[in-house]
Amino acid sequence: MEQSRLFAAFRIGLPVALGAVLTFYFNSPYIITLLIIIGWSALGHIVTIDDDLPGGWSNPDGDPAVARQAKVWLAVTVAAFFFVFWLMLKFPHVQDYRW
Repeated sequence: MEQSRLFAAFRIGLPVALGAVLTFYFNSPYIITLLIIIGWSALGHIVTIDDDLPGGWSNPDGDPAVARQAKVWLAVTVAAFFFVFWLMLKFPHVQDYRW
């Protein structure tokens, strides 16, 4: 139980820390920071998608529900990345919003 709390804190804390560093230290616009965090999440999921497929490390029993959930999550993160990228291209003035 303690390990799952630590993992949850790390999973939330690392993107927040990255966003704070990009926004406050590098003076990055908010939309670029959001694009980097979502892109990082999508890329990480693409790299590790084989672990969730049947017979993988996270799915040794071959449960199709786990594989389906992983594929849906990958589709959602990739769609969110392209949506934010489209927003950035369609409305270039959002790049002016920064700390």
